Amino acid sequence: MGVPAFFRWLSRKYPSVIVECIEQKTVNADGVCIPINSADPNPNGVEFDNLYLDMNGIIHPCTHPEDKPAPKDEDEMMEAIFECIDRLFRIVRPRKLLYMAIDGVGTPFMARLSACLHYYIHERLNNDPGWRNIKVILSDANVPGEGEHKIMDFIRRQRSQPDHDPNTQHVLCGADADLIMLGLATHEPNFTIIREEFKPNKPKPCDICGQLGHEMRECTGSEPNQRQEEAAFGSECQYIFVRLNVLREYLERELSMPNLPFKYDFERAVDDWVFMCFFVGNDFLPHLPSLEIREGAIDRLVALYKKAVYKTGVRIFLMNEKKLFIL
Repeated sequence: MGVPAFFRWLSRKYPSVIVECIEQKTVNADGVCIPINSADPNPNGVEFDNLYLDMNGIIHPCTHPEDKPAPKDEDEMMEAIFECIDRLFRIVRPRKLLYMAIDGVGTPFMARLSACLHYYIHERLNNDPGWRNIKVILSDANVPGEGEHKIMDFIRRQRSQPDHDPNTQHVLCGADADLIMLGLATHEPNFTIIREEFKPNKPKPCDICGQLGHEMRECTGSEPNQRQEEAAFGSECQYIFVRLNVLREYLERELSMPNLPFKYDFERAVDDWVFMCFFVGNDFLPHLPSLEIREGAIDRLVALYKKAVYKTGVRIFLMNEKKLFIL
């Protein structure tokens, strides 16, 4: 679920939330490729515990890429998906859990993908040092539900366990803005989102020949230049971390309301902030006519929210024990 302009607004208002991922690259020495050992310490300075992959956010870009020619067959699609998972794993380097969730119920292609993923997981568990001590869960298309919802249900179940570690470092991969809301709604203190860095005005290949440098209406149907094709395939996106623990610190400062006649609960205020963000619209709901993110709608909602709490002088929360109050 996307929220138009939300991520751009967030990155401008709270710039410290966004950091670039430090990624180690494979080294070629005398024609021999030296792989990255994902069991080594994380170069990003944080040892993450759990990595959650919303697989549909990986499957579609790998099977229908925008910045390079599409895979020729299903074998190339599977290889592209495996390479993407490998790359994310090398960046995050989870130490306890890898959870992969595919939207269900699926299609024959999804069934074939699930079989390939089972093979891929067994191969990595047996041969990759970084995988040997972690638990891997694949919730494939046979399990109904959206991938991101299955992930959140799993996190909530883990939080309810008596042996849950509140200091667990979570990383969720996905580009939808609502993942930020869902991550905040878990109330986990250490939650990070990894996503591709958006670069505006990025050139796209022609839909006919797959070459860069011209649009479809200008295509002559010529064979692609080998060097240009290699350059197109060689371009890699940059990943960034969205640190929700830093965003929580920003919100704790912004939502603070001193001198209240009742005990202030920051976690409830976070729930209210997430709820108020729904008023600016998403893929399913249009924004209210007077609320546009580009015109400062979220800041106005926060100001009105705090004003209402001070004006009434009572414990007013928009989301209060499954009851909804509209101020």
